[in-house]
Amino acid sequence: MKGGIVPMAELYMMSRHTSGQSPESESWAHRLLDAFELKREGVATVAMLKSGNFEDLMALAADPDLDLAQYLADMRALVEHNSISPVLRMDYSDSSTGVHHFLSDEFYCVIQRIAGGPVKDNYRISISGWCALRFFIETPFVESVGDEAQTLTDAEGSFLNYGSGLQHSFDWVSPASCTLIHLLFKPESVLQGLYTDCQLLLNEFKAAGEASEPSARLIAFQVTAEMRELTRKILALELHDPLYLMLFQSRVQELLALSFKALAEVTDKGGNGLKLKDADIEQLLAVRTLLETDCSTQLTLNDIARGAGLNRRKLTEGFKILFGSGVHEYLLQQRMTQAGSLLRQGLAVSAVSEKVGYLGHGTFSRAFKRFYGVSPKQFK
Repeated sequence: MKGGIVPMAELYMMSRHTSGQSPESESWAHRLLDAFELKREGVATVAMLKSGNFEDLMALAADPDLDLAQYLADMRALVEHNSISPVLRMDYSDSSTGVHHFLSDEFYCVIQRIAGGPVKDNYRISISGWCALRFFIETPFVESVGDEAQTLTDAEGSFLNYGSGLQHSFDWVSPASCTLIHLLFKPESVLQGLYTDCQLLLNEFKAAGEASEPSARLIAFQVTAEMRELTRKILALELHDPLYLMLFQSRVQELLALSFKALAEVTDKGGNGLKLKDADIEQLLAVRTLLETDCSTQLTLNDIARGAGLNRRKLTEGFKILFGSGVHEYLLQQRMTQAGSLLRQGLAVSAVSEKVGYLGHGTFSRAFKRFYGVSPKQFK
């Protein structure tokens, strides 16, 4: 496609047909793209919102059933079929645009600009197995995970590991002009392309995604002057520059590297000055495996610490930093989960109590009721 205006839905359906997907199945992405018409301008494909479709578009974006991973895969398929370029500028209104960069199957970036007017976004997004980095320029905002909210101020960035599909939303605090740089990626793919030895950071990202507390998956970090200058250079790039995509990719890679460095410093400190080495993290992962596979073991914290080769502080505080809960809390969760499963299989309460590591029937029953809200005999 060299010019002119073409319905995006037509290209989308062609892509689904050539990739073996049923062209009759109308997905969220199909409904979204049907609201636009597009043309090619330089290195970018420009998508123009059809008249009267803005409210419908906002409703689609707020759809709780939004499958963002499938949408990204569908858009990447359009790129691979040369139906659109890897750079897609979507004009939502006279004052709101988004420049989307489909860099690979596991790396996506959008730059969103809103020029004044009341702004309130409340889009709840869930995408399993991905991480996000966000940089809000000029405007404070509130990010929420689960039922918890965290306010991030000017010149701050945030990292979020969606894990198995944690819901996330954000709101602008004030109706001011706003620019957002949003990077969405799968950590294994991106990190392995940046580092020769990235296991420590991968472990930290993995731990954030597996944390039992939703707030532990969202990490705020301070944007440095160097990072701020990089965001300025990224925003200054012109789409008509034939080298735009090359310059964009190189600057985003540098921004990623600096962000990961800032995240490593935050997680090393652990909020309380505790610094974990690679060997410490490996031992803490081994402790977690022990608690999951043999929750009936009668071990004290000192026993576990000695067995793992850690001091007690690194065991207790390090476990909390990596997995979002204390050792005893995590062990209780494993015991109660196994106890519930055994009771459903028809085992007697006394037998279940012994299998999950309780020496007394009464102690087990009290712990079980606190955890489930019913006694073991009432549990089904």
